[in-house]
Formats: sequence, C-alpha cells, structure tokens
Amino acid sequence: MNIKIWVGLIVLLLTMVGAVWLIKTPAPSPENTGPTSGKMVFAWNIKELGENPAAPDVPRTSVSITSGGKTYAVGEFEGSCAEIDGTSWALVEGEKTGVICWWAGGGSEAGVFEENGKMVLKVGILEEGSAEIPGFRGNFQTIATFE
Repeated sequence: MNIKIWVGLIVLLLTMVGAVWLIKTPAPSPENTGPTSGKMVFAWNIKELGENPAAPDVPRTSVSITSGGKTYAVGEFEGSCAEIDGTSWALVEGEKTGVICWWAGGGSEAGVFEENGKMVLKVGILEEGSAEIPGFRGNFQTIATFE
C-alpha cells in the first residue's frame, strides 16, 4: 500500500477516536462550576444598581454568593465589584474566593475563608493609603457560615 493511504487511515482513525472521546466527555453542570473548596462550590452574584441616590455619581453594587443551592446576601457596596480571580488582586491568607468592591481610593472585600475546618463568609475594609499612611486590607467580620 502507498504511504499516503496509510497516513490517511491513521489520521482518520485518530479523528474518530477523538470524536468519540468528545461525545462521551460530559459537559460541566452549573453545580460543578465556580470556585471550590473541598466539596463546596461557590458562585458570586454581582449586580450593578446604578448611582447611589444619596451620593450622585457614586455607583452601587449588590453582592451575594450561592453555595449548595442556597444564596447568601453579602450586601450593597459603593463602587464597582469584581471577583478577585482574574484581577491584579490576590487572595489573602485563608481566603478561597473573594470579591473586591472599589470606589475612589477605598472599598470593601467579601471573601470565603476556611477557619477551623469550616467555610465562613466575611466582609472587610480596603483603603488605598497615601505617601504618609500605608494602605489597609483587613478587619474582616464574619457574616455567615456555610453548612
């Protein structure tokens, strides 16, 4: 047989094997996507609310998080919010996933932390700082424990 025929048959066989593998590989389901910690899966819900009526030109954002089919309200924050993963921010020690909300040199951070074998939802403070005063990121307060 001609070498071109052999190469063609091998390419055809590999293509068929690849197609079967793609068909049999299940697509991820919604409950199996998002940041995870152990068996828990978390999905942040970020919704822009428009300007704050009490402070024109200041955007407001609503943040909640879903885990295990239950949604936990985190709060409404000044500024725009984004998940930490995929930004220039890094998670702090013990934080598994988080959201940064920032406006005009300061803001808030919501995060899921692992503490004593449990996953807890906390909110903290962000401050940009200045030449005289260092920036600040911390003072996290627990607002919920995931079951």
